[in-house]
Amino acid sequence: MQGDIYICSSNPNGHDRVPLRRFEPDHAKETLGVYLAMDGNNMAEIEKLLGKSKEFAECLRTGKMTRPDAWYAFHSTLMKMLEYPMAATTII
Repeated sequence: MQGDIYICSSNPNGHDRVPLRRFEPDHAKETLGVYLAMDGNNMAEIEKLLGKSKEFAECLRTGKMTRPDAWYAFHSTLMKMLEYPMAATTII
């Protein structure tokens, strides 16, 4: 990318100029627990959620839980993790 953009950082020693990190529009960065890209692609978030879902499924499959406990764990942990980013993404 052409040129550098600086912002003033206030710290106890005075104001320093700090360069902003710039990325291409299709590069996703994690912000508040959700991977967002400026061009609107959600591939990084989908990969993260798919990985966590597979990990959770493997833990349920190999663990020793009753069906009601597994159902409760699914709804109270995995579903909450999947619901949280839905407001910030366009995953359907």
